[in-house]
Amino acid sequence: MLARQNYMDELLAQRAQFIDTFYAVKANADESRRRLIACARLLVKKEHPFFFCTEFKAALDVLLLDTQMTKTQQLLMLQLYAVIHQNPQEIVDLVYKSSSVELQNSAPLLALLMDVDDDLLLVNHPETVVNNHLISAFYRHKWSLLSEFSVLYFPTATPLTQLYLKVLVDNKSLSKELITDFIHCDYLHSHLFELYIVRLDERQVTAIVNYLSRDEDNAGLIINVMALSGYSKFIPFLARYLQRKEHTLAAHHALRILLGESLDNFMPDAIQFAAEKMQRIQDFTYYGAKILHYWDSTLLPSVAARILSGQAITPENLATIWLDGSQAHRRMAAVHQTQFTQDYSAIYYACPEAVL
Repeated sequence: MLARQNYMDELLAQRAQFIDTFYAVKANADESRRRLIACARLLVKKEHPFFFCTEFKAALDVLLLDTQMTKTQQLLMLQLYAVIHQNPQEIVDLVYKSSSVELQNSAPLLALLMDVDDDLLLVNHPETVVNNHLISAFYRHKWSLLSEFSVLYFPTATPLTQLYLKVLVDNKSLSKELITDFIHCDYLHSHLFELYIVRLDERQVTAIVNYLSRDEDNAGLIINVMALSGYSKFIPFLARYLQRKEHTLAAHHALRILLGESLDNFMPDAIQFAAEKMQRIQDFTYYGAKILHYWDSTLLPSVAARILSGQAITPENLATIWLDGSQAHRRMAAVHQTQFTQDYSAIYYACPEAVL
């Protein structure tokens, strides 16, 4: 059994490495899922203390004994248990009552991942549970639930929950001014911030970039905003960041998100993904200048105003990227899809390593 458990640990570690990268695609994620399920079934036959246990409350106690397991790995293990025992609703109900506060906080997202109906949204839940409920309701397009909750509880909600409601409930409240709320809540590196940025127009995003540019320490965040926004007008700015060694890796990631394989026309693939980090940093500075040189004559006429992986951001292109793109691009496609899907649930892929 130890060998099988070691194999499960290896699969979990492997997923954490490739699940949000440029070198893996949907087929890799699908194969990872198949191997995880197959391994879990073998562990049942070997009477593994977690997977073999048919009493989920006892199984959960076993899971929590492993203090080295990350939150995302716990979510994967719970989904695997649900596949084996066909009890997703029971799992979600008991996770809400878990002795682990971190697991309780994740219960609404676990319900979303396993497609279990989860309408329980109460103001007396802990703040993180409430906020994850709001994210779940947003992805499920439960607009009336979100609206009613906002009307009833917005005045008494915490500042962070109010920010969730401003971003998720009412498009009319979306504006560049919300950036100050994100700063005050220390929430600039959250999935909520991603959902906010992709729903703003070019003028609003530009205003946010200009606002953040007042502080040189915000360079990494600005690069992320440029990539998230999808606006191709930021490519020359990213090329300049590519020339600054302290930001070159982040700038390359952003350019690859925007341009996809089109970036290979300006930077050889072997250089972009060279194993030696310091060599990449040294090489990238040269190619930043090359991109700037060809921006007006070659790049500008060939790209749309808003792009992902070199394609205009449209529902059709996002669907294609979701099927055929790299894991990093698939994640970003799922984020952008939230601004288009009005009649059916959006794909939750904010944390790919937790999605079975």
